[in-house]
Amino acid sequence: MNEKHIQLNGATGRIILSELAPKGKVYIIIEKCTQQNLNDLIDLATSYSIEAGATEIFLTLKETSIKLSENEIITNQFHYPFLHTIEEMEILSKKAPTSPTIILQEINEHNAPLFLKLYNEIFFHVPNGATYGEDEIPRLLNKLYFKCFIAFQDHTALGISEISFEEKIPQISSFGILTPFHGVGLGKDFLFKILNELADLQYPNVFLKVSSMNIKAKKLYETVGFVKTKECSRWYALCTDIL
Repeated sequence: MNEKHIQLNGATGRIILSELAPKGKVYIIIEKCTQQNLNDLIDLATSYSIEAGATEIFLTLKETSIKLSENEIITNQFHYPFLHTIEEMEILSKKAPTSPTIILQEINEHNAPLFLKLYNEIFFHVPNGATYGEDEIPRLLNKLYFKCFIAFQDHTALGISEISFEEKIPQISSFGILTPFHGVGLGKDFLFKILNELADLQYPNVFLKVSSMNIKAKKLYETVGFVKTKECSRWYALCTDIL
């Protein structure tokens, strides 16, 4: 079971459990709620998550009518300090010069396991990062909605990118390189190659989402020309001294 739906006096939410086994993480999403029953719903979801074995619990609200403190959420039982925001950034798709040293290989049924391995290593510690299992392969190979690449330098795999065409504007839904290749300009060159792919497909712009905590990634995106267009969600993390 990847998620648990919760209800309390008309308030609803979801507990995302897909990262519980690999990382001990649980994500609580409050979807419909009033100020009056917010604390009780959070306490219910948090207690369930702790009993399920979570070692880290993260919380966000989709309900826009509730005004939250920017610094913390304090309920009857729990304390959730503010952690980070998920921000959307956008850029006009345009051709750019790239280095011939990085080669893109589109994924197929043969190299898809390598893509999963790289993805999980790159995003293991990234805020709100998911874990991909073999059940993701059919989705990633659906060329109508996705275009996924492995980046190589001198026959060594160094990073991955996943582009989603599920919306009107393409989204770079995942992009990253392995830690040993950070800081030498390969990320910028890799990103330019992805943008060139989209320019060749005649898409005028592209967007991505990034955590405000992921300073290095944000700096890279801004250097290339991405600009912040909106804040998608605010996330709070349960104080771990009670776990």
